[in-house]
Amino acid sequence: MKNDQLINHPPEDASPPANPPAGVDNLRSGESAEAAGLPSPLPEGSAALSAHLERLAGRARDYVDAASSDNTRRACASDWKHFSGSCRRRGIAWLTPSPKVVGLYITACASGAAMPGGRPSSVSTIERRLSAIAWHYTWRGTPLDRKDRHIATVLPGICCDPGWISQNLTGQTRILRA
Repeated sequence: MKNDQLINHPPEDASPPANPPAGVDNLRSGESAEAAGLPSPLPEGSAALSAHLERLAGRARDYVDAASSDNTRRACASDWKHFSGSCRRRGIAWLTPSPKVVGLYITACASGAAMPGGRPSSVSTIERRLSAIAWHYTWRGTPLDRKDRHIATVLPGICCDPGWISQNLTGQTRILRA
């Protein structure tokens, strides 16, 4: 048996099937659809259509860029790096979304244990990191369920811990517990 037959190529001496499957062109090598008497799959003026689609694609890219600022994208990337680095150091799988892992991560952020020698994060930082993690998983096509009990019950507990964070009148956050 020849190697090309292993890849499901027909033998060189095989004739084409009498009734080919729908959608399969029976063009000989180098023969165009027009020369074979078949209609072109592209509408007339395909160059104009192609240029139009290119302009639309450019506009879509502009809309994607306008959806968030450079600072937001930078913060999101930094928060994802913080989360994935924390998981890597602990040997925890982080590529697929796990509400348990994310719940433990935000707990570690609140206690200062997310990074070696780290300090506790403020509630707003934890919420921003959680948003970045959820966005990143959604972008990868595997959304994170923020309503899962491992996240939905831990985050309010962090927010409501009376000895944890205090905001003064100017809006600055101050950590009361070390």
